[in-house]
Amino acid sequence: MKHALFTLAIVLSMFSCSEDIGKGRDTIKLSSSELFSTAEGGEFVVTTQSKNWNMERMISVDSEFYGMGFDEEGNNCYWPYNGIDFPIETGEDRAYCYYIVKIEGPWFTVHRVTEQKIIFYILPNDTGRTRTLALGLSTLNFSTSLTLTQSAD
Repeated sequence: MKHALFTLAIVLSMFSCSEDIGKGRDTIKLSSSELFSTAEGGEFVVTTQSKNWNMERMISVDSEFYGMGFDEEGNNCYWPYNGIDFPIETGEDRAYCYYIVKIEGPWFTVHRVTEQKIIFYILPNDTGRTRTLALGLSTLNFSTSLTLTQSAD
């Protein structure tokens, strides 16, 4: 009986010291979580070490949050901005805009070109104000955000 309790205590201590897979641990591993652009704009690349992540179905443009939806036929994903429905390209799984490949916007395009590479295409900023874009990336047990700030000058 003592031997069984001793063995149980060792097993329990091993589990209590082990790390929860994915919980609170960065499993995506972005090359950069913050990007900065001059007013001229350009192309910006972010890579991940993981292949198993998705873009979230909500983005923030200039600190306003926008959810994604479907067109009337339920076939195409979009996000509404200032009365315009901007397209979202998805992979094979279109259900609920699940596997997002490309998000277009009024001054940006975010494109997941491979499982580990995202490219931001940013147009020149002639608004006279700083612009921001933020999107979330997630796995089953971890999420993070990726923010791009474009200066006004």
